[in-house]
Amino acid sequence: MTRPFGSGAMFPAILGSFGGGRRGDRSWRWAAKLTTTIALVLAVPIVARATTITLNLSSLPTGTFTSALSVDGFTLTPNLGPSSIPTIVDVGGVYALESSGDVELGSDTLLTMNGGGTFTLDSIEVAAVNGYTGNFGILVANAEAGTILAAYGDLYCSLFPAVCGGPLTSTFTTESYAGQAAFSGLTSLDLDPINGGDQDAITAITVSFGASDNTNMPEPASLSVLAMGAAAITALRRRRARLVR
Repeated sequence: MTRPFGSGAMFPAILGSFGGGRRGDRSWRWAAKLTTTIALVLAVPIVARATTITLNLSSLPTGTFTSALSVDGFTLTPNLGPSSIPTIVDVGGVYALESSGDVELGSDTLLTMNGGGTFTLDSIEVAAVNGYTGNFGILVANAEAGTILAAYGDLYCSLFPAVCGGPLTSTFTTESYAGQAAFSGLTSLDLDPINGGDQDAITAITVSFGASDNTNMPEPASLSVLAMGAAAITALRRRRARLVR
């Protein structure tokens, strides 16, 4: 009966086939070294790669929304009350998040992962579709921590100069946050465009998720081969001990 890979009797059976004498002893040493080398190579930690996506806002209905919208595994939830109602608009084929009113607090819209979890904001594109006149701007904040991560437009840059991303233009420009720790480990991101007559808008929201420090672990098969390598060394030492006697 053939034993499956990884069974306890497999490795002794392999080593036993090498026979005795010096030639057999060399074969044992070769088998032990080969098995150990393979185990070390396979036991290199497997690093999980993050999934990066740009949310497809074109899949959402245009117009204002007062309840949560789901897109690509994420949820956009309007923070109603003091804020204005957010809206999805089609700007010449580019679908973007805007504010439907001129309320100074803007249209706070919370971005979270469906079912919870952390993510990283890699980049967004921002614009003042009607041309920037200096009215208000756009804020991006860590909603859970209550901290402003980025500010765009003269007014908000004057209020939050440390995170000023610059003025807005009538064309969408990419704002990258790659490598900035403040934009990683997010559970709730506040996207806050303000109308002010400029139609400040956010689009091309690119996020990453799925990587974890806990994924840097050898696979079970690698651990099995590593154990076989250890068994080979032990068996070789015992054989040598018997030959000396």
